[in-house]
Amino acid sequence: NSIGKWTQALTISLALGLVDQINNGVALVEYDIGGGPQYIEGEIKESMCTPREGEWVLFNRKGIMQCNVVRHRDVESR
Repeated sequence: NSIGKWTQALTISLALGLVDQINNGVALVEYDIGGGPQYIEGEIKESMCTPREGEWVLFNRKGIMQCNVVRHRDVESR
C-alpha cells in the first residue's frame, strides 16, 4: 500500500475515509476504492476542520472537507 498526498491521485470530488493516525499536524487517512485499503496523508492546516483519530471524514485533493461523518451503516446498527 502506498501513501499519497492530498494533491495526488484522487479524481473523485469527495471520498469517505477513516483517520488512522495524526502525527505532527499530519493526518493519515485510510480509504477503500475497490481493491483494498489505500492511504493518503496531508497537513491538517489544509483541512476545513480538525480531525481526530478514529473519526470518519470526507476528503478530496484539497484536504479534509468534513469531520465526524456518520455513515448510514453506523446509524442502522445503533
